[in-house]
Amino acid sequence: MAENTTPQTGSVLVSLAWLAVVIGVVGNAVASFSPHAESIQLGLSALTAIGIITLVTNWLRRR
Repeated sequence: MAENTTPQTGSVLVSLAWLAVVIGVVGNAVASFSPHAESIQLGLSALTAIGIITLVTNWLRRR
């Protein structure tokens, strides 16, 4: 019997949310060394916030 190897939508969403958080945090750390990176930092902060909101929303739905 074949196994179902299709990833669940929730796990893909969580993986993408974690990726967004990591990229946002690391990107902000790197961009902080540049004196004129305010717009980049703002975008990366938004990416981080979206990832965190997605993770919290997913966690609340599972409770």
